[in-house]
Amino acid sequence: MDNIEEKIVFNNENTNNDPKTAVNSLIDKGINIRLNEEMSQHCTYKVGGPADYFYLVDNLENLKDVLEWAKEFDVDVTVIGLGSNLLISDKGIRGLVIAFAENFSRIGFLRALPSPDFDGLISAQENLIESADLLEIEDSDEDVYIYSEAGAPLKELSKFATNNSMTGLEYSCGIPGSVGGGVYMNAGAYGRMTADTCVQTYYLSPELELKVASGEEQEFAYRESIFHKEHGIILASIFKVNKGEQDLINSMVADLTNRRNASQPLEYPSCGSVFKRPEGYFAGKLIMDSGLKGFRVGGAEVSEKHAGFIVNVDNAKATDVLAVIKHVQETVKKDHGVDLETEVRIIGEW
Repeated sequence: MDNIEEKIVFNNENTNNDPKTAVNSLIDKGINIRLNEEMSQHCTYKVGGPADYFYLVDNLENLKDVLEWAKEFDVDVTVIGLGSNLLISDKGIRGLVIAFAENFSRIGFLRALPSPDFDGLISAQENLIESADLLEIEDSDEDVYIYSEAGAPLKELSKFATNNSMTGLEYSCGIPGSVGGGVYMNAGAYGRMTADTCVQTYYLSPELELKVASGEEQEFAYRESIFHKEHGIILASIFKVNKGEQDLINSMVADLTNRRNASQPLEYPSCGSVFKRPEGYFAGKLIMDSGLKGFRVGGAEVSEKHAGFIVNVDNAKATDVLAVIKHVQETVKKDHGVDLETEVRIIGEW
């Protein structure tokens, strides 16, 4: 089974105390850690059982406290964004799930690229500019920087740029994931990728060390980045854009939105494209040519509208979706000799 998500595992010899007892001290401090949180609420597939512990990131200080608790008690950590590229087990996720969403989603302009260190991160957070008008940008060749925290939706990042007549992020207007998730997997659409505009990313290592990757240090590749290799927890990223013509930007966004609405089964819960594009092929066409449109297990089905999507048409279980994935992989391999690798992250206790 490919693309089963690896957890961040902290190695520590302290196993004498009960983490459930210790977590109460964090809750008493006002840190919103929830117990037995149903992950179907945090996954666009609308499937998934409970997580032992669930924390919706609100600020860096609380995040650090939560991670130190997890490290002390050897609690496995799984990091998610908006859940748009996940298949979560019906049994749920053991350990702690950290989610970057609406509570950690500030977006704003910066006058210059901040320093690649903790001071630079704090400076960026404290000096965000809400409107491009305040930047007094006149030259379209002049670089403009947009800072975004990891929990912001990519759609909102694109909307922020569009509303301020900035070009470069139009492609992300329909991507349902978070900025952190988009950077982590180098998300893209219609020939453009996160790598085209993301110039700097602040993240935490498993050792809780703040690290910064700038430019090529991010090691972007097709649906990959340095953050895969280092199991980094992305905090915020900075994107370089340029001043553009408002009418042209609006026209491009409208065109991409119409193309997406016409070609994708947005009426059903899904994770978007299930499989990576195999070299020299298109996953959707291979699946369609194998006659798999409409193939169904339980409530999960290969979309009749776009064969690259597996949709939840009738209260599917995660095991239904996984069964469809495996059948598609086996059939395409038999018919075409091509191995389909999943783009969706398969996580939890299977």
